[in-house]
Amino acid sequence: MNTPPSPAIQDKAASAQATAQRRRAFPPTILDALIFISAVAVALALARTFTLAGKGGRWQSFLAYSWFITGILSGPAIVAAQYLRGRRGRLGFGEALWVVPASLWNFATCVGWCVPGPLTGLLTLMVVGTQVLCGLAAFYYLPFATLFRPPWLDWLGAAMCLTMLIAFVLLIHYSVDDAYFEWGMLHNG
Repeated sequence: MNTPPSPAIQDKAASAQATAQRRRAFPPTILDALIFISAVAVALALARTFTLAGKGGRWQSFLAYSWFITGILSGPAIVAAQYLRGRRGRLGFGEALWVVPASLWNFATCVGWCVPGPLTGLLTLMVVGTQVLCGLAAFYYLPFATLFRPPWLDWLGAAMCLTMLIAFVLLIHYSVDDAYFEWGMLHNG
């Protein structure tokens, strides 16, 4: 005697099928991987230029800076490439956590280079606050995301936002520590 499954089980099965279909709709492509690898390469070049790692400084600040720049460059680039190829719907929550602060950092950098002054400091404070808030939101979102089973880019976005926050905090720590080290070397010897 076969009894039909209950409506709750049918709803759960339909939800699992819809999630699997969503994941298959936009799988990661070779272009996405190439964009990410290119962002890592550019970030490593920028980190070598702007940190003290090549001048006897700490390699941790080099790694933190390069990972932070990787997150800033790769998020908007991957989402823009998917949008231009027509493979993009609306942003998921994790993707927004990654793209919004990264886009603001890119915008603040352009404004800082073009229009130096007090506007740059205010914009930097706004961007830092946004990065911290989005990183904390990603910290709380990732454990609950296991229940929702979002697409791959949503997971990656939330994870990158959280690791960007960690890299940002480490970067501030090592920058302050390096500044004190240099200041002590200048005044003591």
